[in-house]
Amino acid sequence: MPDATIFDDPTRSYCYLSRVVRYRRVPGPGGQAGARFAVLTNEGEAMALEIRFVAPEAVRVRCRRVADGPLRGDASEPAEQVSVEVREGRVVVRSRALELRVVRRPFHYGVFDFDGRKLLVQQIGDVTPTRLVSLPLGYSRDAGGRIAFHESFEREPGERLQCQAAAGATNPSYSSSRGYGVFLNHARADFELGSASPITVSFRVDEPHLDYVVVFGKDGDEIMARYAETGGRATA
Repeated sequence: MPDATIFDDPTRSYCYLSRVVRYRRVPGPGGQAGARFAVLTNEGEAMALEIRFVAPEAVRVRCRRVADGPLRGDASEPAEQVSVEVREGRVVVRSRALELRVVRRPFHYGVFDFDGRKLLVQQIGDVTPTRLVSLPLGYSRDAGGRIAFHESFEREPGERLQCQAAAGATNPSYSSSRGYGVFLNHARADFELGSASPITVSFRVDEPHLDYVVVFGKDGDEIMARYAETGGRATA
């Protein structure tokens, strides 16, 4: 880890996704697999974001700046048939097992089971009276112009987090006692698992895009098995 925390580095400038402008459905087997969003940052920059189910209990998230080119599909990637609809102003993507809800403004998503239990939500409320302590999904730029993407999730009291690697894989990942694992399609990452802020889990990759998979299960063994079933997708 660098001496500075992910969100408190005076050598970097930061921005984050702020509001959804529009969305469209992403085709999948026999229907839809997810949704692709046009999103603006807090500074008005255009971003491309794709959220799709690659299995009933696994979601892949990809994000990049529109100025750096479009998100490209991966025809070999597994995809789960889902429904995509607008409900109470939210874009709702529903698989056979889970429901993902995208709030348009301020942008963030959450994953819920069919009983309405919150399983994972992006962090947008880690604030003091004067500043955001951690930042929502977005990127930062160093003095040399190099871009690094970051992501933040809510951490609940008593939640235990552990960095680990899937069997046979070298990509960074971590698991939570709440029943999910995050697997990054990047060679390396910096993690803050409640260390910089007790209510936030954050990570940063030193690349001009972000690509990760979240897998849900009752325990670590089930999460790892489900991740293996997705093929452990590498960056497309």
